[in-house]
Amino acid sequence: MIAPAAILGGAVVAASLLVAQASPPASQAPSTPPSPVPASATPASGAPASATPAAVATPVYTFVYRASPQPVPPPDVPVIAEIDLSATALTPPAPLHVRVLTSAAVVSVYAQTSLAFLTRGIPIPKAQSGLFLFDGYIPDVPSIVRNHTFNVTFIATAANGTSANVSIPLRLN
Repeated sequence: MIAPAAILGGAVVAASLLVAQASPPASQAPSTPPSPVPASATPASGAPASATPAAVATPVYTFVYRASPQPVPPPDVPVIAEIDLSATALTPPAPLHVRVLTSAAVVSVYAQTSLAFLTRGIPIPKAQSGLFLFDGYIPDVPSIVRNHTFNVTFIATAANGTSANVSIPLRLN
């Protein structure tokens, strides 16, 4: 879903950055890669199957934030260990890939940004314990919000309600 452009002038960037589409537009939609066939599988013809798995595109993360080493926290304390982004300078429309590595105590991760009194955000889906992934698409934005840097805060929350957060600047070119 793309945020409406009528959101309080320059505040449209908050919605554009964090109400990104969960997939690219149809003109740029990737094809679904075929499932790899186990090397032990034998086709109906009786010939052995290829041992080479199908190629799967992996996002390239050009920015990596790593927390400074800390003593091992108690098991119920949320920790953001690493945040990886495909870019910290975006020229919309553009894809955005985010990977957040956390402690096992974290049950949700939310990314948000604010402009004046307007705050917008999106949840980063949980892929498995300690791993949250977002692959989305930043829609085009009005020129008035381009060439600005915005802080995006990643908030990791544990089941007991405690949270940890990290802010990272993102630039819209």
